[in-house]
Amino acid sequence: MKMKTLYIVLWFVIFSYQLSAQSEWFWQNPLPQGNQLNSVYFLDNNTGWAVGEAGTILKTTNGGINWSFTSIGKWNFLFSVYFVDHNTGWAVGWSHFYLNKQYKSSSLKEGEGGIIYKTTDGGITWNLQYSTFDTEFSSVYFTDASTGWAIGYGAILKTTDGGANWGPQAGGAGLELNSVYFTDNNTGWILGWDFADGIILKTTDGGITWTTSSTEHHLKSVYFSDGSTGWAVGFGVILKTTDGGMNWVAQYNVNRWLNSVNFSDSNTGCVVGGWGTILVTTNGGLNWISQTGVTDYDLHSVYLNQNNTGYVVGTLGEILKTTDGGINWLSQSSRITANELSEVYFINSSTGWTVGYNGTILKTTDGGLNWIPQISDTGSYLYSVYFTDSNIGWVVGSGGTILKTTNGGTDWFSQVSGVDHWLCSVSFTDNNTGWVVGYTAGYNGTILKTTNGGTNWIVQSISIEDLLVSVFFADSNTGWVIGIHGNILKTTDGGEHWILTYIPSFLASIYFIDNTTGWAVGNGILKSTDGGTSWSIQPSPAGYPLASVYFTDHNNGWIVGQYGTMFKTTNGGSNWIEQASETLNLLTSVYFSDYNTGWVVGSSGTIMFTDGVVSIDPNQNSFAIPKSFLLEQNYPNPFNPSTKISYDIPERNFVTIKVYDLLGNEIASLVNEEKQAGTYEVEFNTSSIKHIPSSGIYFYQLKAGDYTETKKMILLK
Repeated sequence: MKMKTLYIVLWFVIFSYQLSAQSEWFWQNPLPQGNQLNSVYFLDNNTGWAVGEAGTILKTTNGGINWSFTSIGKWNFLFSVYFVDHNTGWAVGWSHFYLNKQYKSSSLKEGEGGIIYKTTDGGITWNLQYSTFDTEFSSVYFTDASTGWAIGYGAILKTTDGGANWGPQAGGAGLELNSVYFTDNNTGWILGWDFADGIILKTTDGGITWTTSSTEHHLKSVYFSDGSTGWAVGFGVILKTTDGGMNWVAQYNVNRWLNSVNFSDSNTGCVVGGWGTILVTTNGGLNWISQTGVTDYDLHSVYLNQNNTGYVVGTLGEILKTTDGGINWLSQSSRITANELSEVYFINSSTGWTVGYNGTILKTTDGGLNWIPQISDTGSYLYSVYFTDSNIGWVVGSGGTILKTTNGGTDWFSQVSGVDHWLCSVSFTDNNTGWVVGYTAGYNGTILKTTNGGTNWIVQSISIEDLLVSVFFADSNTGWVIGIHGNILKTTDGGEHWILTYIPSFLASIYFIDNTTGWAVGNGILKSTDGGTSWSIQPSPAGYPLASVYFTDHNNGWIVGQYGTMFKTTNGGSNWIEQASETLNLLTSVYFSDYNTGWVVGSSGTIMFTDGVVSIDPNQNSFAIPKSFLLEQNYPNPFNPSTKISYDIPERNFVTIKVYDLLGNEIASLVNEEKQAGTYEVEFNTSSIKHIPSSGIYFYQLKAGDYTETKKMILLK
């Protein structure tokens, strides 16, 4: 069995604890990030956006060379994005309202439903326009800045005022609607299925009425090059019409999902789908050429510009780019690995290793800015890594694998474990003395010990039916081992004898700061202050299983786990503060080289880093609703060219924040919308203003209802 099955427990416990001020975590691999991307849209060769799971919104202004990343909340799932100009755009999807802290002050208290977000500053900030329990939105399309449609299961919504108001249109009841496309304000199509047949809806009056036709194919995406010629794709088929959708002819058949179709003109088009499917045509679909060997990941969305530049996005944050109409594709994801990573270990703030699936070993010597693959010469699932200095280290994994290096991982050689089953965790107290734990195929726990650096490994006498998954030694005599079924073993003589304590709970990781104080995590958080003789138990603050725990001292520690769970404590675990991981990936291991500097790894090749910088989430409310209005002093001040402004709103209000010069002339409007109660942050960047202001004193003013407050700031060039 794979190690991740030890951590994934199939239940869903709702929680609502969230705090906006927290240490900031950055993605180190893959880049831009590893969340699934579902939709991509470009306005020109340079400027585009991609959206996906965990509230992911990516933006590029240089043709995909670099992508900026933001998240509107990891319990938001975005399926479609559309822009009408460089500032104005919409993203739609669904949210788990209870888990999403944005809805703490709203009437939406539980369940899942659809969301529509809008931006008017090119994607810097996104504001919720519409939310409902009635559907989950899958596609959005606008014909101009005012007129647009959003669709989902059983629902067709239309707006004529840029999304300020959305009204339902008849025609979608009981249908799974997946894609909407309009050629003008009147003529449009919607695709989907009714769980038996594929459905094609068409309107010629802006959605007042819809005509329905059916097909045997379940349909996912539609595109029209003009009012007559269009294509539709779905499970196993590409359809084309030349009469506005009255008749559709199959052009291509394949036994997999085709998820998206887009054309740059009436001849050049691309279709993408499951298992890395990329199909290209240069003759309007008479022939489709399969582009093989580009990627194995599922692809969800494609966009082509008129100059043959195009982009594809998909699973694990995959981003592909073409400059020749789809004949050749280059990955922009820059990922080192997409394999699940099981554990991370650093010997100082610069040098560390992470290991994982299919023999993956990565090393960094610059704190994780760059990760270099190392040759393991094994296909085993590597579960654990431990180094005693910059040269000497061990990795253990499936099939009884034990690897050792004496040159920092440049070379790895096998050691004879004497077992052929799963080894899950390794711990050393010096270059010679170490332990490895695991289990047999019959789930009998195994403990191995070496006193000569692994030249020989001796099975220690232990009889326990459990999957031993974590070992930690404070010194050469005192150590602990845990199993997933709640067994905690302790030795005070280097493993000659073990004392058993049983806690009826799933356990995954154990860590001691000294011989007396330690923690274990799994379904909950266990703490001992008497060396493991007794344990106090806390529930998981997230409500989900936890996979790893690490403390730098008696007060400061971190836990990570399922659904991107990441919490920090500064009082030894009495209280836990959530950290924004901006992912739903399973996080399997956390390690800190000092109080500020730490790393987390997990599924989909996730590697994240923090340097202890405190930030405020600009898009979401804080957990504690402010008791009064507050406008903070901007920071930095003086500034050039940008500064940030934080403010508190104690109740729902229409909020404006504007910037004025000394003569009272308005030079920028930073906020102009209704806000829920909460703590917010907005950036003022002078480089984005048409007439860039000169050095001097400026004022920024907050207005919310009857409340007004003004503060001074200094621009210094």
